[in-house]
Amino acid sequence: MSNLRLNESLRVILSDFLSLCNGLNIDELHKIFSKLHHKNKGLTLLKEIRDILEQDKNQKINISPTYPLPELSILPISIPPIELPIDRQVPQKPEETTILEPNFDPEIYGKLEDFLQKKKWKEADLETMRLMIEIADSIESSNHVPKNRDLITRLDSEDIQKIPDEALKIMDKLWFEYSNGNFGFSVKAKIWCKCKGRPGEFNFSIYKNKFAKYIGWYDGRKWIERYDDFNFSSEAKPGHLPSLSFPDQKNYQINRIRWKETFEVLLPRFFNCGLI
Repeated sequence: MSNLRLNESLRVILSDFLSLCNGLNIDELHKIFSKLHHKNKGLTLLKEIRDILEQDKNQKINISPTYPLPELSILPISIPPIELPIDRQVPQKPEETTILEPNFDPEIYGKLEDFLQKKKWKEADLETMRLMIEIADSIESSNHVPKNRDLITRLDSEDIQKIPDEALKIMDKLWFEYSNGNFGFSVKAKIWCKCKGRPGEFNFSIYKNKFAKYIGWYDGRKWIERYDDFNFSSEAKPGHLPSLSFPDQKNYQINRIRWKETFEVLLPRFFNCGLI
């Protein structure tokens, strides 16, 4: 059976099969094609081969190894695929699943979606920050000066403003959907309002004493100082991720002032780009 060309048309497959039937008698062939017809009743060709074998079987005539296919037309390509009685079926490509719209580029967001699908929250968080930097760097401004990203691995205010609304919405949708509504930019925006913050208006007192406590960035005494101290699990507090922390790439320490400034600039974007 390994010699069958399973990617060819039905007629070629059946021709190959019949040419390999040396040693099989009428009874064995009749059983095979009866089973094929039973599982693929929409295929007229199988029925007619079975019927011819039935006639030969009744006449007790053994089949030749090169038994010719009857001159029959094969049904259109829309028919169900033939189920071959062999040990090894043709491997099927797994169906790709995505929550993104068809026009969203998987080359850009595919890795992030893959991490989120697999609940790899830390990898997804790092990929989110990498994406934000990459998207910002891809958009030139009037006073554009290329940054050495081996040294500067954070976003300044100008960088953040360059990120399109659509990019923020796509990343938020991925986080929100795959975390069952627990993570995402829109979750942070809703929590900000829940903490009595004005939509899009940063207030340090609310940020420190209410918002950061609510989402688990600050426990009332100390802030998260190292990247690995974030809770990268599905049980993390709502809004805990994405962290937006842009840690130092050498020691993974978090600069609390830059972290606050990143959130301060992003906060109005969350409200103005239509996340909520």
